[in-house]
Amino acid sequence: MNRLDVMPVVIATGFVFGAQLTYFAVAADLFGVLYGLPELMPALLALLATGMGAALLLNVRLLGRTGMEVPIVSGLLLLGASGMGLLAAAALTDGHPPLAALIGLAWVGFFALGFLFGNLNAFAMRPLGDLAGLASSIIASVSSIVAFVFASAVGLVAEGPVWVVAWAFVLAALLSAVFILVAIPDGSRNRLLRTIGIRR
Repeated sequence: MNRLDVMPVVIATGFVFGAQLTYFAVAADLFGVLYGLPELMPALLALLATGMGAALLLNVRLLGRTGMEVPIVSGLLLLGASGMGLLAAAALTDGHPPLAALIGLAWVGFFALGFLFGNLNAFAMRPLGDLAGLASSIIASVSSIVAFVFASAVGLVAEGPVWVVAWAFVLAALLSAVFILVAIPDGSRNRLLRTIGIRR
């Protein structure tokens, strides 16, 4: 990956961060208003955070065996699957799925986010090792701007907190996947697609 490939990864990082921002923006409406459980909101947030924690622990084991690319693609697939599951659940229940279904599907999404955050940042930093300090600041700034724009756009378009989270997960996964595939050189891209079974 050369230096010109860094920006697509930074933008992808912004989409992933934007998905999490979107969730936090609607969490109060989701648990406090839609489900009427404001007193349980801290516990439910902590429960979802265990998904990220579990992914981080598993990621430590995976990195030495697979490198960063496979956990990144796995995270994007899981994030997209979580979002699609939430979309289906919302469609079947008029935007108010059972709490257990919501938590289960959102937990998968947070597990995916745990895979993505550290790996995407490290992936973007890899070709910029000699400029690590400056690169880290630029990556954080650009990805934060992308995240804010993404979260704001999803919040304006989707109605209802479950729909907002679902679309944020789906769109973040799809858009990030496109930018990541653009960033990876042809040889690495083909090898990665073979690894996950998309190409022979």
